[in-house]
Amino acid sequence: GNSKSFFVRQTTKTNSKTLK
Repeated sequence: GNSKSFFVRQTTKTNSKTLK
């Protein structure tokens, strides 16, 4: 639910930062 979306968002943000 909402918690999952937040977690996914955080993961994506971290992934993007790491990728860059």
